Amino acid sequence: MYRIAIVEDDKSTNDMFLGYLRNRWADCRVEQFTNFESASDALAKSEYDLVISDVDLGPGSDRFGGAKISKVLHPKQTPLLIISGLPQVDVRGSSWRAV
Repeated sequence: MYRIAIVEDDKSTNDMFLGYLRNRWADCRVEQFTNFESASDALAKSEYDLVISDVDLGPGSDRFGGAKISKVLHPKQTPLLIISGLPQVDVRGSSWRAV
């Protein structure tokens, strides 16, 4: 049985991920978190097979609180999928480039 954590401040999006995961793996155990504080406490104490986290955890939270989740996970044991609903910036015509 897979153990998965979802860290997403938007309840409907969090529930959408829950529904998808349960449809895909009916016997998976999914825990839902809506902020960095509650997620980091649980993630530091337990092992998960996958963590899905929004990068921006909303008002009252660090803008990139979801990315900070990686600091409480064991990097070689727990895959972290960071998601975002933030608008994309069109960088094709800009001077920005990845380094």
